[in-house]
Amino acid sequence: MIIAETERLILRRLEHSDANELFRIYSGPDILKYLGGGPLTPDGVLRSLSNHIRDSYAVHGFGLWGLILKETGALIGRSGILYSEINGKNEPELAYLVDSAYWGRGFASEAARAVLKVAAEQFAFSRIVAVIHPDNAGSIR
Repeated sequence: MIIAETERLILRRLEHSDANELFRIYSGPDILKYLGGGPLTPDGVLRSLSNHIRDSYAVHGFGLWGLILKETGALIGRSGILYSEINGKNEPELAYLVDSAYWGRGFASEAARAVLKVAAEQFAFSRIVAVIHPDNAGSIR
């Protein structure tokens, strides 16, 4: 299911078949620096993805969406809206992650703008937060 389109990207619901590509993306050393959590396994990514599909999409109608590069059809990351506890309050959070091979080309910013538009127009969020690792200069930008 397509959620949004930008000039270069399609944002769509993640599918179970995305698990292997997400595992590859998440396993990159540049991504692991900022992703957090423990070591990843293919089964762990599939379990997490299955839980996300069941819990986020079914319960909230939103969650993380796959970033598909229009030019090639490749899954290059994910972006979307999550609920996160921040300072004791459950807040909608803008989340994004792009395969390090695609860094520096503006894909994260392009996806983030699309997600913010969807958050306001489809889900009526008047406030959304972003939590960024303090060492991740690209995301801070």
